[in-house]
Amino acid sequence: VETGESVLVAISLEQAKNLFDQDILFVDARDEGYYDAGHIQGALKNAFLMELIFNIEERQKKSDALVVYCGDPGCGDSEDLAYNLQDSGFTKIYVFKGGWLEWSKAGYPSETGI
Repeated sequence: VETGESVLVAISLEQAKNLFDQDILFVDARDEGYYDAGHIQGALKNAFLMELIFNIEERQKKSDALVVYCGDPGCGDSEDLAYNLQDSGFTKIYVFKGGWLEWSKAGYPSETGI
């Protein structure tokens, strides 16, 4: 990895909760139906990439931290989305591999619908 190049950082449930408590933005990489059924409180819904980028940039700079997550540790959508965001200029991306499964099992703040 070259100096200054952004890297994706995998984080644990505890690290994800710590970032959540710091009001770091979360992005749900799952399809809309899964998001509507339940997601991490305040997380942005995955959309067409350009729309998602617009929604993120309405809230923060590309250099600000964000957390991308999926359904569970076996789901690769979070990495795919994180790489797309990285290619679009975002530089501080955390990937929460435990995803919705670990978060909801821990009873952490969540919501349904939009």
